[in-house]
Amino acid sequence: MVPAIVFQSVSIGGGFSTGREVVEYVAQYGALGIASILTYVTVLSICGALVYEFSRQFDLYDYKSLMKNLIWHGWPIFEAIYVILAVVIIAVVASAGGNLMNQILGVPVFTANVLLIGFIFFVLYFGREAIERFSVYGTTFIYAVYLTMFGYVLVNNGGQALEVLQRGSTAYVDDPNVTAAIKSALIYAGYSLIGFIPPLFLIDRMESRSEAIISGVLSAVMLAIPLVLSYLSILAYYPDDNVMGASVPWLAMLDTPVVVVLYGLAIGWTLTETGVGFVHSITERIDENIKKSDYRFFAARDGLSPLERGTMGLLILLSAMLLSQIGIISLVSEVYPILAVLFTTVLVIPLLTVGLYRLLNPSWKREFWPGRSTDTQRRGADMEQVE
Repeated sequence: MVPAIVFQSVSIGGGFSTGREVVEYVAQYGALGIASILTYVTVLSICGALVYEFSRQFDLYDYKSLMKNLIWHGWPIFEAIYVILAVVIIAVVASAGGNLMNQILGVPVFTANVLLIGFIFFVLYFGREAIERFSVYGTTFIYAVYLTMFGYVLVNNGGQALEVLQRGSTAYVDDPNVTAAIKSALIYAGYSLIGFIPPLFLIDRMESRSEAIISGVLSAVMLAIPLVLSYLSILAYYPDDNVMGASVPWLAMLDTPVVVVLYGLAIGWTLTETGVGFVHSITERIDENIKKSDYRFFAARDGLSPLERGTMGLLILLSAMLLSQIGIISLVSEVYPILAVLFTTVLVIPLLTVGLYRLLNPSWKREFWPGRSTDTQRRGADMEQVE
């Protein structure tokens, strides 16, 4: 469950929590959004199961090791794309967080951003256990708030959502068709697959293929639940442009102060989880490099200190803050698709070809692939002796 919770926590932040992503890639298609959701969840389930099992079987617990075992010397390409993706997503988080806390709680945008950075720094400073606890408790709180929001909207206006589905309405888009809805879902899934990278450090606890597969499917299901409920909530106002065209659709749907304040608190927590998840995955990879390095200064060190982790995270967050000035709508509608194509090229295609073949034939060119731990190599040698 914990990898699924971390996946959900980093995926639900930013554009998703504002409702902007759901409108852009699912809800704008009205009744055809069902095809988008089914496509999206299916792709995430398959890829999540493959990523977790590949990581478990070959003891690959950071994205550098994972990509070396999929695209060999091409791993720096993924690294560059991943860091850019992470910064873009955190930029969406910053844009959403600053504006939402300002609109909902009256906190100045600059102050909100400083608080967000400070809290992420604090969680990163205390390391793995703090990150796990923060994600678990935060996810519970976020789900409770989202269920309250969904319940409020659907109880008051759910009939409209059912009517849209019954009529098969697609009024918001020109020339609507199933192919367009599925294509949109594939773009969204290609971008969303980045969420499977932050939980890699937790895969070392898995002991069987079934655990990895179940965790991958659970990850998709945990994200599918708020996605479906967000979709139905937006359909309750379909095709009202005040909601469909809003930077933060949820604010246009909520008109009760208590629910709005709860939403603001949940957003703050969600955005912090997203930042923590992605920054930790980057610092974890750097930490692993330092531990393995024989180069002068690094040779005498045992990874990053808590202060160094926090400082590195701070630099990443500041870069994201600058990028956030572009605005959430432009980031979601224009930047996401480009990064989704790049991410699909360097991760999904290798995973479905090289990765799947290696899972079915673990001994294939074993000596060629880097990153296997001593224990894994020993288990492989023992199996050969038995055979």
